[in-house]
Amino acid sequence: MRWNCLPTGSRFVKNGKGQSSGTSSVEWTNQTADDSTTRQWMLRVVAAFTFFSAWFLHFPCRTSVAQESRQAGKGGRILVTLDWAEVPLRDRLTEYGKKYNVAVFLDRRIDPDQKIELSARDLPVEGVLTLAAEKLKLATCILGKVHYIGPKGMTSVLPAIVAQRKRELARSPVRAAWNKSKEMKWIEAASPREVAAALAQETGATLENAEQIPHDLWPAYDLPAMPLIERLTLVLAGFGLTFQVSEDGSQVRILEIPQDNSSPAGSASETVETLSPGVKKTTTKGPPKKVFSMTVQKQPAGAVVNTVAKQLDRQFKFDPSLRDKLREEVNFTVKDVTLDELLTKALKPLGLSYKMTETTLEIIPLP
Repeated sequence: MRWNCLPTGSRFVKNGKGQSSGTSSVEWTNQTADDSTTRQWMLRVVAAFTFFSAWFLHFPCRTSVAQESRQAGKGGRILVTLDWAEVPLRDRLTEYGKKYNVAVFLDRRIDPDQKIELSARDLPVEGVLTLAAEKLKLATCILGKVHYIGPKGMTSVLPAIVAQRKRELARSPVRAAWNKSKEMKWIEAASPREVAAALAQETGATLENAEQIPHDLWPAYDLPAMPLIERLTLVLAGFGLTFQVSEDGSQVRILEIPQDNSSPAGSASETVETLSPGVKKTTTKGPPKKVFSMTVQKQPAGAVVNTVAKQLDRQFKFDPSLRDKLREEVNFTVKDVTLDELLTKALKPLGLSYKMTETTLEIIPLP
């Protein structure tokens, strides 16, 4: 390496032969060049990091959720801008309700785990709920302070049902109790049958035919204060049911909603039931057959079959020697299958089968 010049401030040092040496200056100059190269490299890394960070923030991943709000005008009505990307319906509605202080109740017939993708720009809080419902071919209506999301046929009749109950109770000796506003809440895996019975008891009445409310398990809810008429109407709506109070107010009877239009005319009606945590059953009723859809995740086979037996009003029976097999966990999904196909799917992998009488559902070894 040849150096034609030295940087300012460099100096020569005499060696043992009395000759000047520029070694130290060469070393110093060479180090300066290395430092300059290092600084340039670091600047390039920082610039690249800044560029890619900005790019990443500008193009979020598909699973992210952007949600913004602003106030429009002096009145301060909140307008919402958001993007939901393939997220479970109930989780997103719960989060949205908490953020904007709005109560949302999802009809039990609607699959809460279905994914929803939604974009909204400068819509009022209620408008976003309407848009979400339309995206899923559903509708909304308001009972008290609660936004109900469900089948279009049901949302169109619920306000009229509430109005009719109010007219019927206008001269009842217990009308004050039915018009009393109160918060409505229940814990995870609550039974709607028990919830309805507790609501009737607020007036001192008994639920005359609670068995008309099918077995189900519901997620926890915490809803704002609303009159008892609206609370019981909301609980029963997902079953296509309403209620009637006796003249003296001592009895509450469950009734079917006349001409329930919550399913399209002439088509089969579909009901989604949560039989137990991790077990959901969708029953489609309509001539000429009854079919089942079920998703089971890590549930003991015996528990699954026992749940089905209860739904069929059959006694669940098995030989004690089969107990260990029935404790084994099963995972499966079936859609629109017969009862035989459902039970075969649950039992055959374990080497089991079943036989059924008018009163029992018995598990037996596979022949």
